[in-house]
Amino acid sequence: METSAARLVADILTNAGYEVILVRNVPASKIEVWIDRQPEPVTIDDCIRMTRCVWEAFEADDLDPGDFNLEMQSPGLDRFLTKAAHFERFQGSQIKVRLHEKDELGRRNFTGKLLGYDEEAGIHILCDEEHTFSLDLVAECRLVPVAKWAKAPEAGVRTRKPTKTRRKKPKGNKQR
Repeated sequence: METSAARLVADILTNAGYEVILVRNVPASKIEVWIDRQPEPVTIDDCIRMTRCVWEAFEADDLDPGDFNLEMQSPGLDRFLTKAAHFERFQGSQIKVRLHEKDELGRRNFTGKLLGYDEEAGIHILCDEEHTFSLDLVAECRLVPVAKWAKAPEAGVRTRKPTKTRRKKPKGNKQR
């Protein structure tokens, strides 16, 4: 949240009873906002209503709403995890962590099970081995969407049908 417009958006949404998950203001004219509300999910009508409220607040603060491209979004299945409450709520879930810079092994992206969160140490994740990342090193942390009805394939079981191979006729060899 770099600009006063982004701060204004966050204040309006918080006062309206929504949890502001993330506000991105890059480039300066584009403001992306992810909102949530518990226990009901965020609907398209919520996004439309809050967008209109923000536009009215921009006009009241002498900001031209036409100068900004405002995108109001629900958190979705691959929601961002940005606060301690998010990490506690989704402990045990699959997450994807992207670091600002590569670590000592040259990796920047990690996908694994969220083991927990500690204010001092940071995010604890189990991938190939256990990793701990301080929040200042993390560029982005998201849930990995998992379909509850989808079952992981058993070892050694074919997951798709074999394709049939057909011999194609060579082109250009027409007999006259």
